[in-house]
Amino acid sequence: MSLLKVINWSNNPCDYTRLPIATGVEVKQGDLISYESNTCTVFTAVGDDATFAGLTFTESISGETDDLVVCVGPVIVEADVTSATYAFSDGILYSAGAYATDWSFADDSGANTLGHIWREYTSTVTRARIRFDAYMLAKFFENNT
Repeated sequence: MSLLKVINWSNNPCDYTRLPIATGVEVKQGDLISYESNTCTVFTAVGDDATFAGLTFTESISGETDDLVVCVGPVIVEADVTSATYAFSDGILYSAGAYATDWSFADDSGANTLGHIWREYTSTVTRARIRFDAYMLAKFFENNT
């Protein structure tokens, strides 16, 4: 597996927010963030999709408590996916990885969808472009209003 590579961050300043980080959590740029108990943590399970808040724009080393800048708007990444063909806009769910290491995603069209395939892949691929947009996905925002 390879590292997640950010292709394009949103250029709209309204797509970014500051969220507090949980004590002792290390975060790298581009990590998927879950917002639980009023703090950010890094994804560790498929079920974290319900609290998906976006991708981190800033980094934090373990022990820091400064707020993270999180992009809640559109971010396009290139990441590992389950070997398959994909249609444009196919749903994708978290599969494995954490802390900017070996993020992996799989096909999903159900409740655990986090993002969508951002181009057509008619041949089998193991790496694809994915568009994340936590605000439009609305899971975190619907659950915390």
